[in-house]
Formats: sequence, C-alpha cells, structure tokens
Amino acid sequence: MPRLGAHCSTSGGLVTALDRGVQIGADSIQLFTKNNRQWGARPLKPEEVAEFHARTAETGLTPLVSHATYLLNPASPKSDIWQKTLDALRIEIERCRDLGIAYLVLHPGAHTGSGLAAGIE
Repeated sequence: MPRLGAHCSTSGGLVTALDRGVQIGADSIQLFTKNNRQWGARPLKPEEVAEFHARTAETGLTPLVSHATYLLNPASPKSDIWQKTLDALRIEIERCRDLGIAYLVLHPGAHTGSGLAAGIE
C-alpha cells in the first residue's frame, strides 16, 4: 500500500513531529531523533520514550523513519572521523530501537580524495 509522508520537525519535542504529520495528513513521517548537526546526543528520558510510543499508537503513522546526523561519513579515510561516525551511528541505532523506529536513513559519505574503492571499503 503506498504511503505518503514528509520529514517533520521535532522542535518542541519528539512527539511534535507525530502531531505535525497528522496535521498535514501524512501516513508516515521522517524525523531526526537528535540534533542533526552534532555527534552526540543527550540520553532519551524514559517518559519521553513512553510518550512517543503512546502518541505513535494514537496517530497510526507508519512506518516511522529517522534520518541520521549529517556529520556521519562512513567513507572517510580519516580514522578519527570514521570512529566518530561509528560511535554516532550506534547512538542513532539505539535511539531508533528505543523509539520503535524501524528505518534509519544515512548517506554513504565522501571518500575525500582517497578514491572510490577505498571509500566503498
């Protein structure tokens, strides 16, 4: 069944993205579970997770999709960037798991001059 959705802002809290999705008549939404321009994230509070689950059930929006931080670069030849990417990706995956979000979008990054084969590796 085709779904129609949009990327919805979480300004004001994670559940606001769900409410915005309902307001625009979406079937599905994409959101950031954390600041999209920072490596780390504050831990999710249990009450925040519970509220998100409850509101997800109320809205019926499905599937939910998260977009990872723009900083991730899994193709980077720089070991410090690659390690930061892995650490941040772990955070993204854990947040999706905790919130019941089945899909996570991320970009493959840029090899920054090391070559296509190295970037893919």
